[in-house]
Amino acid sequence: MDNKSSELDIETVDYALRTGGIIDSNSEIFKFLVTVFSGTVRENMQIELPDLFAKFKRPSLQTKGNRNIGQSLASQHFLELDIPGTFTLTNSGIRQIIDYVKQDIIQKIRSRLSLYNRDSLVIQMILLASVLSKITVCMDTDFIQTENDVIDSLIIHFNRLKSHIFFDPRVYLGELKSCLEFVVNELLTIEKAKENHSQTKNFMDFRELFELFGLCFSIFQLESYSDILPFMNTAEREDISFTEEFGIKFPSRVFEQFTKYLVDTRDEIVVIGDKKIDIIMEYLKKVKKISPSLLSDYLSKSDDQRALKLENNYISICEKGLLIKDLSLNQSILEEQADLIINNLTLNNEEFYKNKSTNLMSEPNKRLFRSPLITFSNYDLIPVFSFFESSKYFSYRILRTDILNKRNGKKWTELIKENFDERLLQI
Repeated sequence: MDNKSSELDIETVDYALRTGGIIDSNSEIFKFLVTVFSGTVRENMQIELPDLFAKFKRPSLQTKGNRNIGQSLASQHFLELDIPGTFTLTNSGIRQIIDYVKQDIIQKIRSRLSLYNRDSLVIQMILLASVLSKITVCMDTDFIQTENDVIDSLIIHFNRLKSHIFFDPRVYLGELKSCLEFVVNELLTIEKAKENHSQTKNFMDFRELFELFGLCFSIFQLESYSDILPFMNTAEREDISFTEEFGIKFPSRVFEQFTKYLVDTRDEIVVIGDKKIDIIMEYLKKVKKISPSLLSDYLSKSDDQRALKLENNYISICEKGLLIKDLSLNQSILEEQADLIINNLTLNNEEFYKNKSTNLMSEPNKRLFRSPLITFSNYDLIPVFSFFESSKYFSYRILRTDILNKRNGKKWTELIKENFDERLLQI
């Protein structure tokens, strides 16, 4: 999508305004979340689900992803080769099969997306992003005291789940967020000439969302298989199975150490309020003429102190440029400085389209939950809770982005390397 020429029509804007507030039980987004949640819990925990959840019967995303992989293997006739019974595959051979299946599934994702009005679907995905961010922010807190909508009810249910052995809500959210970022990147990079203007569908129902996210989850499963191949020996490779029901199945022992690592490290917390950051941020303020604290201060204001209205909304939409002007006036900074901050938090900025990499997920600043703002030629779209969530890590994102930026000077690079473990900058 060319962000310079794409324009939101009045019907799409109206939908964004109507759906950006309270979400009820008839919402397709709520039904989708409950569907994924129910499938995950049902497969991993021996508990009875409340009636609200039990009626949405689907497999987990992991099971759905495995089946998608198996169906792709079958449709491309790989299963007819009796792998690995007939062939002894090397890592490169297995990786080739994985790549073939991956490309097949990506084409299926793009075919599904082509059936819908792109801009309408972007709105729906941005709404889902804000909902996921709200759940993330409120997880393991007492922020939700009263249930204003069904998402608040869902958060309360999550916070009552104390078992992180068989089901960890944070993993559930992480899977959905990764899939959503993949979908949004695909939508934003669809070429205008290939768009079918006779489309009749605007939004997905919860069944269609589940099918789409199941395909996306398959992509991440396949990527994890490629990542683990170098750590396998010949005997372990021979135990890999290829079936239509389970897809590509690796021996369980291969994942044991990795699972142990996740269990041991999942409760580690990155400390944001580190005095070392103050040193870096002061220098950043001099070099780039901006400070991440400006964003935090801006977002902490009430709606009557800002032109941008964020309270009691999942998404907010404003005229192009209003956010920059509002931040400038509110924080008493130049518009050029405000533009630097907002551009850094805008997903589909000019930099987004310069790199034509097929794997956008590998790009640190091409992920929705790091840069949640979406811009069109006439409006800016803001997933409110994702905006709040991303601001929490804004300082680290700047460090992560600029650690190798020579234009900031040698002193900048030395300060970062002297004060930070680079692993902390991978968030």
